[in-house]
Amino acid sequence: MPKSHVKRRLAAILAGDIAGYSRLTAVDEAGTHHRVKTLRRDVITPIVQAHEGRIVRFVGDGALVEFASVVGATECAMQIQHRLAELARDQASDQQLLLRLGIHLGEVIADEEDIFGDGVNIAARLEQLAEPGGLCISDRVYEEVSNKVEATFEPGGRPPLKNIAKPVDVYFWTPRPGPSPLMAPPLPDKPSLAVMPFDNLSGNPEDDHLADGLVEDLTTALGRLNWLFVVARTSTFVFKGRRIDIRAAATQLGVRYVLEGSVRRAGERVRVTGQLIDAATGTHCWAHRFDGRLEDIFELQDEITALVVAAIEPSILRVEIEKARATRPEDLRAHHFYHRALDLMGVAFANALDERFDLARGYLARAIELDPNYAPALALAAFFETKALLFGQYSDRAATEERALELGERAIRADPVDPMALGCYAFVLATMSEDLDRAAALVDRALAVSQNSPLIWSLSGEVRMYLGDHDTAIEHFQRAIRLNPLVDTWANWITTFMAFALFFKRRTEEALQCAEKAALTNRNPVTYRILAATRAEAGRIEAAHEAIQELLRLQPNSCLRRSRQSSYRRPEDLERYVEALRKAGLPE
Repeated sequence: MPKSHVKRRLAAILAGDIAGYSRLTAVDEAGTHHRVKTLRRDVITPIVQAHEGRIVRFVGDGALVEFASVVGATECAMQIQHRLAELARDQASDQQLLLRLGIHLGEVIADEEDIFGDGVNIAARLEQLAEPGGLCISDRVYEEVSNKVEATFEPGGRPPLKNIAKPVDVYFWTPRPGPSPLMAPPLPDKPSLAVMPFDNLSGNPEDDHLADGLVEDLTTALGRLNWLFVVARTSTFVFKGRRIDIRAAATQLGVRYVLEGSVRRAGERVRVTGQLIDAATGTHCWAHRFDGRLEDIFELQDEITALVVAAIEPSILRVEIEKARATRPEDLRAHHFYHRALDLMGVAFANALDERFDLARGYLARAIELDPNYAPALALAAFFETKALLFGQYSDRAATEERALELGERAIRADPVDPMALGCYAFVLATMSEDLDRAAALVDRALAVSQNSPLIWSLSGEVRMYLGDHDTAIEHFQRAIRLNPLVDTWANWITTFMAFALFFKRRTEEALQCAEKAALTNRNPVTYRILAATRAEAGRIEAAHEAIQELLRLQPNSCLRRSRQSSYRRPEDLERYVEALRKAGLPE
């Protein structure tokens, strides 16, 4: 088409497809085709027309709709999902037609019959992220509709969108009643706090790591006060770089207090400002400015922590803050590289073939080189080596096991009370050895020190799962998700292991729901193993075969023999797992 004839316009694009369409057609092709036609005629078309939308095309199980109004597109999508939720109440769970919908606001290239361009591609990618029965919207849509429609949209971070170069913040909505990780959690029964991302006012993007590291350290220090509930940094960082309503953010995170601030560096001088806000009333508890040298950053952190504690609970003495101090490296550069690896952990674990996995391991190696006794870096390095083993990213299995165990031992020798060292080494032992009792003892010591770390609660859940105590494992995974309440890759990583525990408890449908949810953002062998096992256990053999094919693409050497090497204490758990993978088609 000549450039002069290209027509462009701004549009709200709604993309949708039917969850589980291949499974439905495999069971009843003619019946499913008829029900889909009825759905288009009696539900989708009239609701779209009522909101002044234009149906561009129906293809197979998919639909593409264009709107001039982004509010109209959003209200249309929500009405469709509400209607389908009503219809689903009278249908068997394996017969329900559930749509996944995505909306983006962007420029499209249009002709008389179709629309094209990045706007359409992004909407299609958002649809793939949406939960069955739910809606996923882009940040551009959220900015337009957040105060114009009666709905709560939960931040979902910046998941990678295939073939889309520019990062897109996403938000989720679901009409389904009952507890959900996408619903605002209730306030805990003790003081609760979120440390929001600090603004970098230096004008140098490299100083983002300084601001982010300070937030991580404050979260860690405050999190060690067991009388205080502190939300994980990975949830609060959903708000990084965005204008936010503090009360709305506190509601989404399920906390009473919010700590926010900024960092400005000039040479070796650093200025940190902080303010503590009571989100229930909108009042400022205190605001302060801290000046010092870059090498004094830990002292500034301690002073901020002390003032936060004094504002929330005056009876807590300064000595308690001293007890809660994180392990300090001898070399501040080691601290810097450790935090860079920590920043990559969620996406590195979610995507086994992502280059950032090796990049994070390189940062940790550099941190340990600079400070060989820095316990958190040693612990995280042991954790990464174990994940490399689980993901099949090793050339010598025995050497990888030996390296992970050696790093874990070094971590707890360097600091026997550091929760990261205790928790990570517990996970290494549970995964690579039969010493499950020592693993449980170590992770219990980690929890005694740090009650506010979603990583420690998740590690505890995994250790309990290997021990066969699946009820406790599920409880600890739920606690980890509550501490990290917003949907992101790390929360879905925890959901992967929740699926394992539910699978071993024979709660197959719940396990399958968790595995399917985790697979929306996680592309790693562990997620696809449990996805294949739960699908096979649920009788969805064709879908299980598809999961096995993806597993073999990610980890070509995966087989039943390697699966039998898992260190589950209860033989019946291992037998159930291996048999499900056999039914799914995993080779011997």
